[in-house]
Amino acid sequence: MKSGIILAGGKAERFGSDKALAELNGEVLIKHVHSALSESVDRVFICVDSEERIRKYRFLKDDITEFVVDMAEDFSRGPLRGILTGARNIEGEYFLVTSTDIPFIKPEAIDILFKKAQNVEAVLPVWSTGVLEPLFAVYSQKAVERISDYMHRYSTTTGKNPWAIDLIRSLDKISLIEVRNIDSTLGSFININTKDVLESLNYTGAEKADKHVRGNGSDRILENKPASNFFRKGIEYEIRACIDSDKSLYNAAAQYFRKEADFYYRNDILFLAARAGMSEYLCYERAAQLSKNEYSSLFQRIGIRKKKT
Repeated sequence: MKSGIILAGGKAERFGSDKALAELNGEVLIKHVHSALSESVDRVFICVDSEERIRKYRFLKDDITEFVVDMAEDFSRGPLRGILTGARNIEGEYFLVTSTDIPFIKPEAIDILFKKAQNVEAVLPVWSTGVLEPLFAVYSQKAVERISDYMHRYSTTTGKNPWAIDLIRSLDKISLIEVRNIDSTLGSFININTKDVLESLNYTGAEKADKHVRGNGSDRILENKPASNFFRKGIEYEIRACIDSDKSLYNAAAQYFRKEADFYYRNDILFLAARAGMSEYLCYERAAQLSKNEYSSLFQRIGIRKKKT
């Protein structure tokens, strides 16, 4: 059974109102997305953040569609919370995730993603720049459920909220599909983030793809286990560092995140390399803060005070 999850619980701060109900070509955005999914999957789950939104989107309810409210845990926010919530409700080995603001999704594009979902933990569109599309992708239900537990432990210990991209960093084997091989017009990847974009959009579905977007035409399997192991070890050290307030453990965590970033640089996945590099930086920053606190405490014990400037 193929399932699809529409993430409809976002605040849409850049848009300024409920983006899902904005009109395009006589239909609200969420209806465009829902129609595409309904042609390609057996069940559609619309993940919302409140009962009020269920009432707003009730017109989408049909025999294959049901609503789920984001789980109450505070350790994840934004799209990741919706993905984790959806994974707990779907039936079948794989599920598609999409947002409400990509109204030109082609059912054929969805079919391609599911066909590539064999013996991998995710299928992700990738641009020639190394940028991934985590919110128009297929995920393994078992992999997402496995990751949820330690992400919860990480967040409750460190006070940080993992991102959707951190889910990808946790996966061992990923199928990367060039965007042109999913939709040659690139229409399935048009994203509406602001009202200006919505008002200026005049898309027919038949226009040529942007010539500035060039892919190498090849899909590949990313054996991501080395990077995901570095990521998990970095997480474990960061958790221990937070519990013990130990700068050496923060430094160790940073070194594992650096190894993770290097792996992604070598494999031209700059999207993930940047996030791993951010994790590295934040750990070194925290270690430096602990060192600063240690010196301040030492100075106070021996009677040295910092001069006022």
